[in-house]
Amino acid sequence: SVGTAFLLSSLYYQYYHQESVTDSELRDMSRSDINRFDRSATYCWSPEAALVSDVLIAVTIATPVALFASHDTFQNDFFTLTVMYAQAMMYSVAFNQFVKVISKRPRPYVYNDNSDISQAKKTAEDSRNSFYSGHMSQGITAALFFSTVFAEYYPNSVWKPLVWTASLLSVSAIGFLRYYAGKHYPTDLLAGAAMGCVTGLTLPAIHKQSR
Repeated sequence: SVGTAFLLSSLYYQYYHQESVTDSELRDMSRSDINRFDRSATYCWSPEAALVSDVLIAVTIATPVALFASHDTFQNDFFTLTVMYAQAMMYSVAFNQFVKVISKRPRPYVYNDNSDISQAKKTAEDSRNSFYSGHMSQGITAALFFSTVFAEYYPNSVWKPLVWTASLLSVSAIGFLRYYAGKHYPTDLLAGAAMGCVTGLTLPAIHKQSR
């Protein structure tokens, strides 16, 4: 499919064009170079928060498939819904990986003078993968996709507000954790949320129109 081809192309491009922060660049970097809106992220660092965000995004991504498989109403369209969801996630990942390589934005922790952050960490392969947040874009994609599908299948359900609220709260938690971990700036998270809205809402809308 087009989504698969785009994903593979993006991963291939990232593999061969990935650049890390160099030692010479690191010596010249200062948090004063970061705009005021984003600068607070350069004071953040928490490996624990990063780990929790990884677990939470995995749960967020897996939840729609688990619910599609376990509920009778969704089981009737399980294959279609799963394929649509996979396409949405592939586009989300592909766009994200491509933009990361193009932007080459250093992560906030690169500017942090915390002694716990080694120079090896600041110059690691993913040190320029800040823009935009893949956790945020993929989390929003998953949350909006499932919430939209749930509302379509159960338009009069009293659970709709709870589904929307729980989905968006989980993604908000992921965004905060990525910021607190020193992995992303606020603008990374906002851009990730915007792209997640595109991938999370587009395919359900297209499917709805084709029915």
